[in-house]
Amino acid sequence: MLKTGTGMQFWPLSTGTSDVPALVPGSPLEFNLSTIPINQGRMAYYLHGLVLTFSGVITNAGGTGVAIMQQAILNVLIDSMELRNCFHGTPISPSFVKGYWLPTISFIGGGYNYGTRNYGQTNSTNGAWAVNFSLYLPLSMGNGARPYHTAQLALFYRQAIFKLQAQVGSVLTTISPGSTFSTPFTVRCSAALLPRPEISVGPGVEWVDYQTSATSGQTDVQLKSFGNVTQLLNSESGAGVAFAMAMGNAAGVLPACYQQPGAFDPKNVTQIQIPWRGQINTTHIAPLVVQQLMSQGQARQLFSSLIVSTSGVSTDYSDWPHFPSAGFGSQTELVNLMGIPLVPQSTNVDLTKIQVVNGDTSYQLTLSSGPSGTHHTLVQHVRSWSKTFWDKAAEEIVRSGLAGAVYGSTTGLGWKMKTIGNKDPKKLSAKKLRFLPMVLKPS
Repeated sequence: MLKTGTGMQFWPLSTGTSDVPALVPGSPLEFNLSTIPINQGRMAYYLHGLVLTFSGVITNAGGTGVAIMQQAILNVLIDSMELRNCFHGTPISPSFVKGYWLPTISFIGGGYNYGTRNYGQTNSTNGAWAVNFSLYLPLSMGNGARPYHTAQLALFYRQAIFKLQAQVGSVLTTISPGSTFSTPFTVRCSAALLPRPEISVGPGVEWVDYQTSATSGQTDVQLKSFGNVTQLLNSESGAGVAFAMAMGNAAGVLPACYQQPGAFDPKNVTQIQIPWRGQINTTHIAPLVVQQLMSQGQARQLFSSLIVSTSGVSTDYSDWPHFPSAGFGSQTELVNLMGIPLVPQSTNVDLTKIQVVNGDTSYQLTLSSGPSGTHHTLVQHVRSWSKTFWDKAAEEIVRSGLAGAVYGSTTGLGWKMKTIGNKDPKKLSAKKLRFLPMVLKPS
C-alpha cells in the first residue's frame, strides 16, 4: 500500500476509559476518533485505515479442540465492524463488513497485503494457547500508483465512532468443541495517518455486499440497484467497481473452521457470463482466476507452510483467493477458492479507467450442484461526490481552521482538479475525470 514516501504516523484510539479494552463475546466495543489531529503544522492529515491488534487466550479441553486458521479467527472474534458519524457518512457499514469478509477486505484494501505475518493456526490439543495478531482495516484503496488519493482528510473523522461487534461465544464452540476464551481478548486500535502539504479530497471508497436469494437450479444472480447501494452521504448516482467477487460458501474446506455464507462452491461452476463486463458465456472458468492472480503482481512461488504433497504433487494454494488448506494434487484451481473473481483490481489500478455501474443488472452462473441459501457479491466501490458535498466540505475545511493552518489564509479558495502523473485533465473526458481527486487551494 505504501508506494511512495517513508511511512505513516499512528494515533492510538481509546474507548474513553481504556486504550486496551476487552472484547467481550456478544458485546459491542467502541473507539472514539475525536482525538485524532487534523494537521501537523502546515500539512493536513489523511486517514488511510485503522490498525487493530488482538491478544488473548483460547483454551481447549476434552480432546475435542480444532485448529483454527488465521483467516477464520476473525470470524470467531468479530461479527461486524462499523465506522459511523463521519462527515461523509458511514464508510464501514455493519451490514457489509463482517468478520468472514475481513480476509478479503483487508487483503484488497491493503494493496494485496495483509499487513501482518500469518501465524498459521491455533493449537488443537488441550491447553491454554495464546493468540496474538494484527489486522489492517482499510479506509482507502491500497492499490494504484498513488493510494493516498483515495484517503480522506482526518478532519472528516473527527466525530466518528468505530464499533466492533464481538461474536457470541457459541461460534467458537461450534467450530472447536470444548474451546473457550479463558481470558477475554484485548484490542488495541490506532489510526494510520499520513501528513501531506495540501488539502485534497478523493472519491469515496466503501465495501458493499450485494445479496440475493438463491434457489436450486437458478443461474441468474441479480445485482439490484448496482452502484447505488451506499452508506456514504452526498454522492452521485452510480459508482465505480474497483473490485468484485462472487463469494463462495467454503464448502469442503479443510479444516472446517470457515463460515463464509456464499450460495455455491466455486469448484462447481461450469459456465459463467457477465454481460455488464462484456464477458460472453464461457465454460472455461480458470481464466478468471488466472486474471485475478496476474492482477496481484509478482507472487511467491513454492513453498508455503501449508504445503502438502499429494500423489507426489506439491501445491501452493494457501493464500488469497484460496483458503489455507491441504494441497489437492491435480485438482483444479477452483477447489478451496473463496469466490469467483468478477472484476480484478490491478496493483496499478487507474482511477480514470474504472467501470461505472448504475442500476439493476446480473451475471449468470451455471453450477453442477446448487446453489442454495443467499448469493453474496462483495464489491469495492468508488463514489464521486455531488455539488452539495463539495460546498459543505469547503465550509467545514475553512470552519475547522485546517485551511488557515495549511495555507496561512482562507482567501480565494476554490476546488481544482488534481493532475495525476502525465494526465492533463483538459484532455480527458468528464467520464474519466469522475473519480480524480480535487484540491482546495487559493486561486
